[in-house]
Amino acid sequence: MKLWHLAPLALLLSQGNAFGMTYGMAGCGLGSLLVKSNDTVQILAATLNGTSANQTFGITSGTSNCLPANKAAALEQQQHFVRENLENLRRDMVKGDGEYLKGYAEVLGCNAQSYSRFAQFAKAEEAQIFRAPGAIAVLEATKDTLRKNAELQNACSNLI
Repeated sequence: MKLWHLAPLALLLSQGNAFGMTYGMAGCGLGSLLVKSNDTVQILAATLNGTSANQTFGITSGTSNCLPANKAAALEQQQHFVRENLENLRRDMVKGDGEYLKGYAEVLGCNAQSYSRFAQFAKAEEAQIFRAPGAIAVLEATKDTLRKNAELQNACSNLI
């Protein structure tokens, strides 16, 4: 058997990691709950997801490491915003204010009353947030840091 036949499968399975999800290449579903490894064992997870037909249910219901449609859409919006505005967002964080920082607070679901606190937080944590390269790393670092701040965690509804 030639391995190039598996290339489309590998490409399909690799999409889960690109979005900063908690599952491996096989995607969400029962396989993601039972198989934690991120190597070739993911084929087992993909097979389990396919044969048990639970991935569709997981996506629809938001179970088995799958996000419900509204949360998946919010995550995609966040990722798109950060990818498209990364340098402007960093500039606004250094300043502690600006239209890109306000937009970022909005896509993270932060209410208007919390913006000044969010801006102070972003300015103070900018170096930590931008420590790892890339838009997805910046987004995840922002959300991880926000989750550690009880006031902002409650004020920002899209920390998925």
